[in-house]
Amino acid sequence: GWGSSNCLFPPATVPPPPSIAPPFPPVPVPASAPAPPPPPAAPPPPPPSASPSPPPPSASPSPPATAPPDQVMEKDPHIHFAHGGQADFRGRDGQLYAFLSAPGLAVNLKTQDATFDVPNIHSSSNTLLVDGSFITEVHLIALVGGAKRKLLRASCLGGEIDENNHLAVRGDCGGRPFYVKRGGRRTCDELTVRVRHASATISAGNWSVAIKGARSYATAGPEHRLDLGFSAMGDFAARNQPHGLFGQSFSSPLPRVGKVDVYPTSGHFRTSAMAEGAIDGEAASYEVASPYATAFHFTRFDERLQPQDQTTETPPPPSEAGAAR
Repeated sequence: GWGSSNCLFPPATVPPPPSIAPPFPPVPVPASAPAPPPPPAAPPPPPPSASPSPPPPSASPSPPATAPPDQVMEKDPHIHFAHGGQADFRGRDGQLYAFLSAPGLAVNLKTQDATFDVPNIHSSSNTLLVDGSFITEVHLIALVGGAKRKLLRASCLGGEIDENNHLAVRGDCGGRPFYVKRGGRRTCDELTVRVRHASATISAGNWSVAIKGARSYATAGPEHRLDLGFSAMGDFAARNQPHGLFGQSFSSPLPRVGKVDVYPTSGHFRTSAMAEGAIDGEAASYEVASPYATAFHFTRFDERLQPQDQTTETPPPPSEAGAAR
C-alpha cells in the first residue's frame, strides 16, 4: 500500500568575437575595367551567452502498454492478471469477494456502485455518463508466527480516507488492536504494515499487498476508491497454489483474457463485465460472507503448503504482478 547545496562558479569569461573570414574570394577583373567595390563585411556574430540554454529535451517515450507493478485491480475495476491478460469486474453493490486465497493468507475486497462522468477528449459538449463501480474496502487475514499460527486481521476502508487523501490501516495482531496512519509502521511477527500518505503495504516473506487510495469523482456513490495490488516472489505460487479472482492467475504461465466493458464515447453506459472467461466458475463463486471470512468455493486458506521438493514442477511467477487499469 504501498538536503541540497548550492555551488558557486566564477563568472564565465566571454571570448572576443572571432575574426570573420571573407565569405568568398575577390573576383578578378580585367585591367581595363574598374575594380568593383569590395563586398560589405558581414556583421560579427553576437558573443555567446554566459549561460547557454540547453537544447530542448527529446520527447519522452510513450508509456508501455503493460500496467505498472503492484496494481492488479483498479479504477472501475479493471484487472490485469499475473501472467498477462485482463478482464473487467463490476461486482454486486456492497458485496465482498475473495481477491486472493492461499494457505494461511486471504485478501477480500468490497465493490460499491458509483455513477461518474467520463469527458470526451474530442468534444467538450459530449460526455459519457457511466454507471459503474469501485473497490471501497480491502480486508486481509493471515496466519503468522510459524507454528504459533497467530491470527492477524487488517482492513483499509475508502470511507476513512480524509480530505488530503490520506488513508489508514486498522486491525488486530493476536487479538491486540492496532491503527496505522500516515508515516506509521507496525509489525506482527514476520508481517509488516506500512502507511505512506495515500498508500499502504502489507508484506511478509515472499508476498506483498499494495493498497492505494484515490478520489472517485463520482456524482453518486463513494467519494473515494481503493486500488489493490499483489506481488509475489520466489516459490510463492508453486508452494501456495493460490486462488481467488486474481490469485488463480498464478496457476499457469498463460495469460487470462476475460470479458471487458466497451465504453462508447458519449451517452449513458452501464458496466456489466464480471471477468467471464478469465476466472474459474462465475463471480458468485467468489463471494464471501464477511470482511474476514475465508470460506468460498475455491478457498485455499486452510490448506497446507506444498513441500519444497515439489516446487520445481510449477514455473515460478514473475517477480511482480502486472496491474489493472
